[in-house]
Amino acid sequence: MQIGPILRSMRHHKGAFSLLVLEVAFGYVILVHAIIAARYYGGLAAVDTGMPVDDIVMVHERFLQPRPISAARAVERADLAALARLDGTSSAAVDTAPLPDMVTFPAVLTNASGGKQLAWPLHATRGVMDALGLKLVVGHGLADAPASHDGATPILLTRILAADLFGSVGGALGQLVDGGDGVRGRVVGVVGNFTFRGTWVPDAAAVAILGDEPASEQGLVYVVRGSPRERGATLERVRQALGAPADAVLSVRPLGANRSRFWQISHGAVIVLSWTGFLVFAVALAGSLALSSFSVSERTRQIGVRRALGARRGEIVAYFLIEHFILNLLGVLLGLGLAALLNYALRQIMVDIVPTTGPFVVSAAVFLVAGLLSALVPARRAAAIPPWAATKTL
Repeated sequence: MQIGPILRSMRHHKGAFSLLVLEVAFGYVILVHAIIAARYYGGLAAVDTGMPVDDIVMVHERFLQPRPISAARAVERADLAALARLDGTSSAAVDTAPLPDMVTFPAVLTNASGGKQLAWPLHATRGVMDALGLKLVVGHGLADAPASHDGATPILLTRILAADLFGSVGGALGQLVDGGDGVRGRVVGVVGNFTFRGTWVPDAAAVAILGDEPASEQGLVYVVRGSPRERGATLERVRQALGAPADAVLSVRPLGANRSRFWQISHGAVIVLSWTGFLVFAVALAGSLALSSFSVSERTRQIGVRRALGARRGEIVAYFLIEHFILNLLGVLLGLGLAALLNYALRQIMVDIVPTTGPFVVSAAVFLVAGLLSALVPARRAAAIPPWAATKTL
């Protein structure tokens, strides 16, 4: 089939066809970035934290009235002693819950030679490795760390933090680190990477665990790890072990990565963006279908003439399909340029977005296929126009 008649017809109806090209271009831009954003938020919620989150139970004991630190630490010791008597569980006190809903702040750790590295400090008691299911890489855990001759606080670093701050994992042992505001001590061991604050924060796996008693005037936080198959029983045993304090509010709940507020926000964003992409596709499909139907009704006499001159039905169908394929291709090419510019600007703001060709290719395929499908029904209707339609006056 010759392309010339198709291009002349498109030029004759350039107003309506230009609207289709723009509709496809802007729909393409929206769909590309809906896919990119959905993949981004879905990836944030799906990355492994390095902790057995399905095994962990969180305990929050909030004091009704502020207490002196000495009194809070006495309660903490008594609670940990009660939790230690539970068979098949490991427990520790921490200064904040894993995957917190609240805003937390990192520290800048400095080594003896002045090297600096962003890290997320965690104050915890000596059972924290077992409670969080962490694996020791080199050195000692907090529970069996040798006594420091200078009274320095024992610190555990994650593998990535030790390598970034000291050049190697083994080179971190015995080194002093200083992060200000109570984040000071000597490295006694290195553990496997994990993300206590969540995978969505900068340098998420750069964690420094300080061995101390993280009690506060407002309350206490514990992590208890048991068997995931007996989570319900673990929750009940923890409640019974700690009792019902008269001057505090006790909250015991499973952790679970999908219980954090960020996970819920990310999951909701993926759903909203998926619906956005679907609606963009539906609008583009409806617009293309409407324009195809209008094009057929406007050219009934022309189609009748072509039929009278011997054009077969298959040629009429091919004519309209090629015409709409060209229009959608022009829209995709225009949208590709706009999407590339917008994507470049977006990556200047969100530097952790990794550019890939997948969303661009998928969106192009969606619009090209949708354009052909939307043109198929009107094209078949056009092919059914009889030759005598050329004698009708429009």
